[in-house]
Amino acid sequence: MAQRQGLRLFTLSGIAELGSWPAFTLAVSISRVLQIGFGRIRAGALASFVPGTVIQGMLSAIGIILILKQFPHLIGYDLEEMGVEEFRLSVHDINEKYAYEFDSEFDSFSLFIHAIRHLHPGRLFIGITSIIGLWLWDYWKHKPFKIPGALVVVIWGTLCAEVFEYFIPHYVLTADHTVQ
Repeated sequence: MAQRQGLRLFTLSGIAELGSWPAFTLAVSISRVLQIGFGRIRAGALASFVPGTVIQGMLSAIGIILILKQFPHLIGYDLEEMGVEEFRLSVHDINEKYAYEFDSEFDSFSLFIHAIRHLHPGRLFIGITSIIGLWLWDYWKHKPFKIPGALVVVIWGTLCAEVFEYFIPHYVLTADHTVQ
C-alpha cells in the first residue's frame, strides 16, 4: 500500500514540476528508452566498480540528511518551510510564523539544535509514539483490522490531541499541528 502511495506522490510531483501530463509521459518514455538502452549494452556491470562501502556511506549520508531535515517537523517545530532542500537556510526559507526569530542565515545543524531546545512534550510524545506505532503495525502479524498503518497513526495522533486538550492542557497542540 505504501509503495502505491509513493508512486502517486512521485507522479503528481513530476506532473507539477514539468507542468503537464504530456511532458511527464514524454519524460517517462525517454527514461524508459534510456533504461532499455543501458540494459542492452550491459551498463549495469559498471556498478561492480563502485565499492560497497561507498554505497553504504552514501546511504548513511542520505539517512543523516533526512533525520536532520525531518526531526524539527516531527516535534512540531516548523521553523523551516516544508520542502526546503538547501543545507544553508536563508530568511526566505523560514515559515512566516517564526520569521521574527531569525534575521541571518543559518544551516540545518543549527536548526536541529534549535528544535531540540524548543521541544514540546505533546508533539514529541505524539511523534515518537506514532513512529513506533507505524513500525510495529507493519510487523504485527494478526492485525484486528485491515487498514493502513498511516491511517492508524493519524487516528492515534488525533485521539492524543483530544486527550491533551481535555486532560493535559500543558500538552495542547496548536491549530497548525492538528488534522484540519
